[in-house]
Formats: sequence, structure tokens, C-alpha cells
Amino acid sequence: MSKRRMSWLAVVVLTAVLIAAAAYWSPHAPPHAVPPRVDKVRIVHAHPEVVVSMVRALFEAERFMRSDPEAALAIVSRRVGAEEEGLGPIWKKFDFSVGMSQSSLSTIEDVARWAMARQYVTARPMPNFLSNLYLAALLAVRPERVTVIR
Repeated sequence: MSKRRMSWLAVVVLTAVLIAAAAYWSPHAPPHAVPPRVDKVRIVHAHPEVVVSMVRALFEAERFMRSDPEAALAIVSRRVGAEEEGLGPIWKKFDFSVGMSQSSLSTIEDVARWAMARQYVTARPMPNFLSNLYLAALLAVRPERVTVIR
């Protein structure tokens, strides 16, 4: 894959990750910052090959970020309209890697508790997020990256 295409992939992936992370972790995020719910079950199960391709693209973006972190930072800073100097210090603290670990699942549960405690969502019994994860594509591409206890 060309470096130019790899750069574009990194922009798309990283921008989505940064926006989602900011929206879910910031108590000041505007409601429109959180992406609308998509009927993921229907789409994913109807097109598993597309999901596998997306997972492969995520791994390509991960490789690009590791091989050229300065270029990846420049791409993301342009895409989100932030100065590289401002993003740089926090950029180095992130581990941009693709996978689903037990700690990731625990983080999802923590975010749900946080959102319920602050009444961003209606409080209810904790859902079973594990049953909502679609791990087949990740298992097909890089099974060692799935460390969730299932």
C-alpha cells in the first residue's frame, strides 16, 4: 500500500478514535459529538467481509503510526484543526493499537457507570457488553489481539 493511501487511512482511523475518545470521556462534550447509534448487528452480520477489511485497514493504520509517528501526528492535527505543538505532548501518552482486551471491556463498563452516574444515559442494570462485541473479524485477522475472557 502506498504511503499516501496509508496516510489517508491513518487520518480516518485516528480522527474517529480521537473524537470518540473525547466525546465519551469529556463531561463537557456536546451531545452531537457522540456518534449516532448504528444498527451494527444487522450491518455487521450482513457484511462480515467488509468488517474484516476494516479491521485490516485498522492494522495498516497502526503500522503507519508506529513507523512514522510524526507524519501521523501531522495528519491528525490537520484533520482535527489542532496545532501539532498542542497535540504532541498528549500524543506520546497514547498507545494506538488495535485489539480487544479484558481491560478494554472493563473500560467500556466504567464508561457506562460514569454516564449513568452523571445521568447522561438512563440508569439501568449494567448490560452484558461482551455479548455485544463482534470479535469474529478481529479473530480472523489477528486472533492474538483478542484477550477478552469469553
